Amino acid sequence: NCKSDFIISMKLIEMDELPPQCTPMRRNNKLQTFVYYIVQMFGVFLLCMKVVVFLNSLSSRSDTLDKAARFLMFYVETVACLFICHYGYIQWQMAIMSVKAFEFVPVIETLQLMGEKAQTKIECIECCGKELFIGTSDSFLVTYSIEEVHDGNGKVLFKTRKTRHKYLELRKPVKCIKAASALNRILVLCDSSILIINMQDMDIIGGGPKLRGVSTFAVNENPNITNPFCIQICVGRKKLLQIYNVTEEKLMHIKDISVPEAPLGLAVDGSHICAALQTKYAVYNFESNSTQQLFTYGCESFHPVIRRIAKEEFLLSAPEGLGMFVNTEGMSNRPPIQWSYSLLALAYSHPYILGLSDEVIMIYSILDQQQKQALPFIGGRIIGNFDGRLYVTSGTAVYSLIPVPWDKQVQEVDTALLKLYAEVNAPELEAFIAAGEITVDVRDCCDWLEKNKCFHSLALLHRHSRDNDKALKVWAKIITGEYEDESFHGLEFFVECLANLKEPELMWRYADFVLSQDEEIGVGIFTLRSTTQPSNDTMKPDTIVDYLHQYPKAVVKYLEHLVLKQNIEAEKFHTHLAVLYLENILKKQREGTNDEALELRMKLRHLLQISNLYRVQLLLSKMSDADLHQETAILYGKIEEHEKALDILVHKLKDFKGAEEYCINNTKDKGIKYKHNLFHALLGVYLDPKLEPDRREEYLFPALEFLNRCAGEFDAAKVLEMIPSNWSISVVEAFLRGALRTSLHKYRMTKIESALARGENLQKRFVLYDLQRHSVCLHENNYCCVCKKPFSDGNFARYPNDVVTHVSCARHNNICPLTGKNFKSLTSLYTWR
Repeated sequence: NCKSDFIISMKLIEMDELPPQCTPMRRNNKLQTFVYYIVQMFGVFLLCMKVVVFLNSLSSRSDTLDKAARFLMFYVETVACLFICHYGYIQWQMAIMSVKAFEFVPVIETLQLMGEKAQTKIECIECCGKELFIGTSDSFLVTYSIEEVHDGNGKVLFKTRKTRHKYLELRKPVKCIKAASALNRILVLCDSSILIINMQDMDIIGGGPKLRGVSTFAVNENPNITNPFCIQICVGRKKLLQIYNVTEEKLMHIKDISVPEAPLGLAVDGSHICAALQTKYAVYNFESNSTQQLFTYGCESFHPVIRRIAKEEFLLSAPEGLGMFVNTEGMSNRPPIQWSYSLLALAYSHPYILGLSDEVIMIYSILDQQQKQALPFIGGRIIGNFDGRLYVTSGTAVYSLIPVPWDKQVQEVDTALLKLYAEVNAPELEAFIAAGEITVDVRDCCDWLEKNKCFHSLALLHRHSRDNDKALKVWAKIITGEYEDESFHGLEFFVECLANLKEPELMWRYADFVLSQDEEIGVGIFTLRSTTQPSNDTMKPDTIVDYLHQYPKAVVKYLEHLVLKQNIEAEKFHTHLAVLYLENILKKQREGTNDEALELRMKLRHLLQISNLYRVQLLLSKMSDADLHQETAILYGKIEEHEKALDILVHKLKDFKGAEEYCINNTKDKGIKYKHNLFHALLGVYLDPKLEPDRREEYLFPALEFLNRCAGEFDAAKVLEMIPSNWSISVVEAFLRGALRTSLHKYRMTKIESALARGENLQKRFVLYDLQRHSVCLHENNYCCVCKKPFSDGNFARYPNDVVTHVSCARHNNICPLTGKNFKSLTSLYTWR
């Protein structure tokens, strides 16, 4: 598994689509992946060696104390080996990480120089709307107009034009620029002085610096002020932090905060200032005058970096290559970030943290603090989120980091995984495609799959991209042997795919192909098709049956599907299936394949018994010369020619038990007369006087068994007329006893039923008398208690409690509409009386 994962790791790096300047980073990642892989394998090797040595030591002769000491040493060494394995695995997984969250787009590829001898370098930038402000190393402030456009493929491009510039005459680098769009002003830090400059004409407000001796400053991104035409800044001086409110024309001093060391960097949120001093970080609240010490770094070579992440939360660079999340109370609510390279600057664009080093841009997720992307960028100086747009600069160029849309990020990852699975011939490839949740570059992946001869997966990908025609062509080539792929599931899978197509035309295109391969499997394109799928004239059963005539096995399978599974009640299909069964039986009998013929006969009998829709006379005419007596008997029974059916069962098949079951089955839910006639018919077949004497003797015993077993089903008087006159009483004694017992039982039951009926009749008559013996007098002023209207025609309804209503108003015969009393048990009360 480790070897397979290592191969996948190296392939991931090889296939990472990075710009040309990423080659050194790719090489470093390869080396890093290999090193971490070796570390992991070394840990595994040590663990195995320790287990072997420990087992050998236990087998040697030594005292219990020595063995306990060895076990303790083995335990310690095992923990150390597992730690090495875990460390190597974690670092290795980080090394093979590859997600493309952002891509480079050039904005200004070469900064225009301010003179022939100028050595202009970009020191800082700021963006406000469509204007980009650049501060240079030779004290220039340059403005560019930026227009974002899209090419034909939807890719973002930038059109830039230099609009103006201004020399600040301070002969020092411009260290920081902050725009205040509401004030139409920009604040510039140059030569330890803050200038307020008009955005439109680049004039310095007041003619010179507003503040001097400034080491750094920051704009409050969440100020507690109500004036929309005012911003709040925090200025860092020697050992002092100052709060100012800035308007169009002036700075208004708000508060001073003394600090023990000179501030190197600041970030402000509300009333909280996160300050990077010379040896430590601290948070100051200028409203409550409180201070929260964070942590120290105390190294002259350490470069402190602060970035506001959210309300009252900051991200700080820390020693040992860490990025610490802290809130204004000095607590951390997120795990730290482990930077891969030394940090120069930070930017935040949810959900990504972007860290700039002098070699690479590191992109981490704030959700899990794991690195998601590494973009090589040599000579980086500035990175930031400016007015919602991410910019990064070198000494002479400006680039924008455009977020890759989420679907494209997923596409790149899925494409890389699919290629990896294909190249190492991983068994997960088919499940990965068939899951249906992947987003890949279809053309690229198809070429890759074909190159690696993963033809089944190639067809699955075509189907995933809704190109069923191409998918079916590939599978067809695998079936014919033109392509070879052991992962293909065979003709059954191909047929199932055809059956699930929503385009019947495409299915018909391959109908002959699959049926010529195997008729019984190929007919599944029709039988496996869902009944809920839309159909047209080409998918009607009549059309399919006509087409399948050229495929004898397939047409039988399809008719079985219609008749036995879909229960289609169409005489033509039932008759057609029965005829085909019959023809195939006769064919198999001629060929001498009796086992197959017997199986077909069982199917034919089942159809003849359960169906009443086939043409009986047609089948009888086709069976006239065939030795199919049992099937013929079933057909005679369908048209109620029972004597012929029983004659076949008794005289030709000698199936006496079957003849008896025939009578029982055919008299279910029938009247007593019908039952007597059928049972007498079977007895008549047994006792046929036309039979030769020796045959009459043969049927004597089954006839007597039939009489004795079913004595209650006969008319005894009719039986006595039918039996031969030379039979003695002792021969039919058992039948007579059974018949007499049955007759006596019926007589007694009839007497009981008659007595019960008379008793019930008497009860009903008494109830009727009791109801009728009370007279009801209706007067002209009487009215219905339901509708409150008088009785006009003399018809009325009276309840046992003497409530009188119209007949139409008496909705319930047993419930009084006035009192709600239920008189349902009135009959039982009268019975008790």
